[in-house]
Formats: sequence, structure tokens, C-alpha cells
Amino acid sequence: MKIRIIPKNHFPIAFTIPNSLIFNNITKLIIINSIKHNQGYFQNLDVTKFNILFNALKDCFKEYKNLELVDIESADGTCVKIRF
Repeated sequence: MKIRIIPKNHFPIAFTIPNSLIFNNITKLIIINSIKHNQGYFQNLDVTKFNILFNALKDCFKEYKNLELVDIESADGTCVKIRF
């Protein structure tokens, strides 16, 4: 995942997070554990629904390698772009 922040009058900031870090079983277990401990915040999301969502996102990543998730430009000219 590539994240770019382009401020209007400053140097652009860009960093990369490996997709394998996001879509692995350890990350999945951490999120499931967080859902179980914070059930008040995640009332409509249980573990089975999360597994379906996680696998769908993983399949979407495999099919659309350069999908642009976020492309926002604020009123002051700052841009934020997030791409798979």
C-alpha cells in the first residue's frame, strides 16, 4: 500500500506499507482479538462477518493491484492518495 501526502507549500511525504503485512494471519488475529475485547464499539461486526470481509479485501487486492482507494484534495490544496 502506497500512501502519499502532498502539502501545498511543503515537500511531499510518501511511504509504503507492505500488503503482506496488512493481509496476513497475525494481523487478522490481532483484529479479531480487538473485536472480541471491544464488543461495545463493534456491535454489528462479529468474527464470522470480519472473516468474510477480510477475505474479500484480500481477493480484491489480488485482482486489482493498482487500485486507488483514496484520492482527496482539500480546499487549501493538500492532496492525500492511498493506493494498493
